[in-house]
Amino acid sequence: MKAKEARKVSELTPRARRQCLEFADRLAELATEAPRDDCRRAVYAAVNRIRRTYGFSDAEKASWLTNRIRLGASSIADLSRETGLDQSDVVRLLNDLVAAEVIRPYKQSVSVVGRPATLYFLNEDRN
Repeated sequence: MKAKEARKVSELTPRARRQCLEFADRLAELATEAPRDDCRRAVYAAVNRIRRTYGFSDAEKASWLTNRIRLGASSIADLSRETGLDQSDVVRLLNDLVAAEVIRPYKQSVSVVGRPATLYFLNEDRN
């Protein structure tokens, strides 16, 4: 990010930053409707740049993960790709959400070799 652009971002009010992040959320939801994978990836790239530029807290990250799970993204790889968060951040936040009983993990074994995939679902008892 150029110095002039960084200064403009740092001068934004918290409300303006939040509006930019909410716009990114709406774009991410639209990306799920993209007719082609390359189109969806391009939209997610724009969403991730907006999120990195305007920043977000752990609470906001957890909220985005919960929303992505609600929309159907449920593996760590899916959530990392769709939110632009590092897999280590996704794992840490998912563990917090499981501990708070907001979501629940489900280990799915598709083959006899390799580690079973862990999928995450909303905890219907809580929501």
